[in-house]
Amino acid sequence: MARLVECLTVFAIAGDFMSAATLLGITAIIFGAGYDAVIYLGAPLGPFFHNHLLNDR
Repeated sequence: MARLVECLTVFAIAGDFMSAATLLGITAIIFGAGYDAVIYLGAPLGPFFHNHLLNDR
């Protein structure tokens, strides 16, 4: 049981790290390139949205 808790703790810490890195990375891109860099936020979401529209029944 202790190994399971340890594993879940590691995944929680890794998830927090990835979330913080994403937030700070997006903020850095907008700060460095201006609001023209907002396309970098929407471009990865475009295919998912398009796929949802095509597969929604």
